[in-house]
Amino acid sequence: MDQGTWAPGAKALAPGDPESIDGYRILGKLGEGGMGAVYLGLAGSGQKVAIKVVRPEFAGTESFRARFASEVANARRVASFCTARVLEHGETHGMPYLVTEYIEGPSLADYVKAHGAVPAGQLRSIAIGVATALTAIHAVRLVHRDLKPANVLLSATGPRVIDFGIARAIDAGERHTRTGNVVGTPGWVAPEQLFDGQVGTAVDIFTWGTLIAYAATGRHPYGTGNLATLAARAREAGHDLSGVPGELLPLVRAALAPTPAGRPTADAILRHLAGGEDAERAATDIIGREWTAPRVAAPSPETREDVLPGAPAPRRRRRGWLGPAITAAATAVVAGGAGIAVLAAQGDGEHPAEESSAAPSAAATQRRAAVFTRISDPCGTIPPALAAELVPNGRPVPTENVAEGVFGAGGVGTGCGWTSGGQPGSDVQRTRNLVVEFVISPEANGGAARTARDYALGRSTVQGRANTTVGDGSYGPLTSLGGVGDEAFAATSRTRAEDGAVFTGAAAGIRHRNVLIEIRYGGADYTADGKAPLDDSGVPPERMREAAGRVAVAVVNGLNACPQCYNE
Repeated sequence: MDQGTWAPGAKALAPGDPESIDGYRILGKLGEGGMGAVYLGLAGSGQKVAIKVVRPEFAGTESFRARFASEVANARRVASFCTARVLEHGETHGMPYLVTEYIEGPSLADYVKAHGAVPAGQLRSIAIGVATALTAIHAVRLVHRDLKPANVLLSATGPRVIDFGIARAIDAGERHTRTGNVVGTPGWVAPEQLFDGQVGTAVDIFTWGTLIAYAATGRHPYGTGNLATLAARAREAGHDLSGVPGELLPLVRAALAPTPAGRPTADAILRHLAGGEDAERAATDIIGREWTAPRVAAPSPETREDVLPGAPAPRRRRRGWLGPAITAAATAVVAGGAGIAVLAAQGDGEHPAEESSAAPSAAATQRRAAVFTRISDPCGTIPPALAAELVPNGRPVPTENVAEGVFGAGGVGTGCGWTSGGQPGSDVQRTRNLVVEFVISPEANGGAARTARDYALGRSTVQGRANTTVGDGSYGPLTSLGGVGDEAFAATSRTRAEDGAVFTGAAAGIRHRNVLIEIRYGGADYTADGKAPLDDSGVPPERMREAAGRVAVAVVNGLNACPQCYNE
């Protein structure tokens, strides 16, 4: 296994393990459990992913396939901040698989096993981060049901909750586990879950309290024993919370109330810990300011069964497209007095392969770990030949102090725009506009953690406009753009101008380390004299989407190749 492609905690492949899965090269095995195996994979873009493959003996049963389908649907509904993002799923040789981002870092279980209690500063961030993740999970009416130290990873940007394999949609009537079975891990099951068969959001609050007490003291608050013994102690409030810091003690004690009605909600916990009207944004700021990634020996793969880590896609990538909306924040493309506003909305769909997106070099991969401090030449991030192809006779115009920032994020904003010029002698006048904007979140202002938070909020806002029609505008689905930065999405829009022209636009949003990037591209085709629309249908959205995807790949590669833009 060559250097630069392996990751801590991954074991060498054994006979019978796959060498590739649908375009992903398999680098090693991260873990194996009752449900299946988790492999470390490498996408065609050079980014690492975690691939969870179902065991053959389960894959053939309808009940398990139903459960697996629910797992994918549930995971896709959860916002990615403080959780592991699901990239795609499929089937290989009759076995279903799930691809998620690869999150580098030990689990909380690994850390406590190696070092004991977590220091106070990191403990507060873990409490806030896990509460933030539960708030996102519960917001879409899901229950994690298996929150435990092995399912909390301590990444470079903060704690991340993983494994929604047994999450249950509260509003779904489907039950894929047999009656009488208790899904969960001994010591991490709420008393009502075992004794009464009740499974609601309160079971996650109970395990949040158990987990924080465990992290604060290095021991389980209910001691040792089997499932029934520990649950019986929990029902009688027989916990030992000595050693839990006073700041967290009231919340932990409330979370461990024997009955669900006595426990706070995840949102209430988050507001108490982070404060402010926008508790999630405050949580991002706190984690970005206070979090220091722990250093621990590479975890045993056996303890990493459920690690579903970080980065995007394969050769048949999934592309994220912002379903544009027409607002004042959109870009106007001037063409014969008419304008197009290209914005963003969300949904999911297939992303065709991009022949131009070669795997990054080792140097570029190393630069991804750097912190960006400035965009020295925003116009230079796009190759001149690509800009000339997409925007005929256009000239780059740099912009500073991007209004309101990308997705409304705060930070240092800059960008570049191209607007097409006349095309003498052409039978078709292609009016096009391309805008690329960047916002850097400095380390002092939260850095990569804040960027992740702003990206998640922006994506959520955009998604609300996907697949809708508003007035003369219609917005396409949002899809995940694999292999671009840390995560990316994109979408399309169409609107009709007063002169009858149909303007088609595409937009892409990218999170790359501590930089947010927004790309907007759109336009319409006119007759040779530029006075009338070429036809009534406009440019196909797929064509604009493909072009925006090419720009996204070029921009990220341009940043990676800019040594003066980052600090090691």
